Amino acid sequence: RRVHGQEVIGLMDNDLYDFIQWMHTEGHLSNTVLIMIADHGGHMGSYYYTIPGLLEHKLPLLTMLFPNQYLKKHPEMHKNLQHNQQSLCTAWDIYATLRHLAVYPNIHRSYSYDIPWGPPWQISLLNKISYNRTCEAAHIDKCFCICHTHWRNWECTPFYLS
Repeated sequence: RRVHGQEVIGLMDNDLYDFIQWMHTEGHLSNTVLIMIADHGGHMGSYYYTIPGLLEHKLPLLTMLFPNQYLKKHPEMHKNLQHNQQSLCTAWDIYATLRHLAVYPNIHRSYSYDIPWGPPWQISLLNKISYNRTCEAAHIDKCFCICHTHWRNWECTPFYLS
């Protein structure tokens, strides 16, 4: 049977649960950072044509699960991760975070690590990201910006929201 609309997302629930449960049971979550990310939010069905649907499409899922002992060992990093839950982040930042994790902990412990080999707008999520960060500063194209000045831009939106 072909599944349409938002119900297609639910098809993954049991498999995802089983995978995370297996990771936990096997002890992998004690030494693994698990990152789940979507490339976009829902874009099918009538929900997409609502304001919440449009925002969800432009603000996809990002979930990061760190081992508890790792967070306890690095409280400043833990604090930054908690802070960044409400900060504007991009795929560039996730890339910077992956590069940061790849060399961690073989870097200085100030948590002010800048990625010297990447563009300046890439900020590792292990560092604090300003709540005042704008889409422009993060290099988010205006078609994907959720700020009040662009998010209803007719050129970027395939439908009109009244």
